[in-house]
Amino acid sequence: MEENRTQQNTALLILDVQEAIVKILTNSTPVVKSIKKALQMAHNSKIHVVYVVVGFRKGYPDVSPNNKSFSVLKNGMRIIIPNK
Repeated sequence: MEENRTQQNTALLILDVQEAIVKILTNSTPVVKSIKKALQMAHNSKIHVVYVVVGFRKGYPDVSPNNKSFSVLKNGMRIIIPNK
C-alpha cells in the first residue's frame, strides 16, 4: 500500500526539451539519451510524466523587461542559436 501512495505522489518533470534549446548544446546525444531512459523507466513504473515548455502570448506581454534571456524577444529581436 505504501508503494502505491509514493507512486501517486511521484512524477518525472521534463523541462525545456525543445529543439531550439537542445540545439544550443554542443553534444546533445548524452542528454537526449538520458531523458529517453528516464522516460522509459517512468512509464515502466507507471510514474506520471510532466512536460514543461516555455511559451509566450503574441506580443510577449508575459516577459518582464528585467528578464535578460527573453526581453530580446519582446524588443523584436531573435534569439540566435549557434550552429553545431
